[in-house]
Amino acid sequence: DLQYIDFHQLQIENQQFVVKIEEANQELLQLKKTSGRTVKLLNSMKKKLTMLMSEAKFLRDEIEERKAMLKKSEADTSKVVEEKEAARKDHKKLKVQSRISNEMPQVVDYVQQTADQYELEALVRNWRRKVDIAELAAKRIRTKLRAQGLSET
Repeated sequence: DLQYIDFHQLQIENQQFVVKIEEANQELLQLKKTSGRTVKLLNSMKKKLTMLMSEAKFLRDEIEERKAMLKKSEADTSKVVEEKEAARKDHKKLKVQSRISNEMPQVVDYVQQTADQYELEALVRNWRRKVDIAELAAKRIRTKLRAQGLSET
């Protein structure tokens, strides 16, 4: 009888251990699911981090590029300001000189004289062409007259 009770006691313990093992298996399954979700989330976050780091590098490069462009623009601006000041001084100097020397021909007069010169040169070329044409015509007429004079005699 004692053997039966021991056996029965072992069966009860066995059932308890089976329940504990089942609970442990359920807990393990739950932990595996949680671990899977965590790994998936971690991979997603890594991918996002990589994209953000790439974008940050692009933006840093863009900022450096724009800083260089700004520096160049500022240098160009200062150069233009210096050139403007130099031109202003030259203009002022020329203005003073033009007041001092009234005998000097005015720019407008020079431009007008140059235009007149070009016009006259064009007229000379035109008249030379007309003279050449008239000489050729006279030569042809003389040749015709000679030909007629020879044929009549």
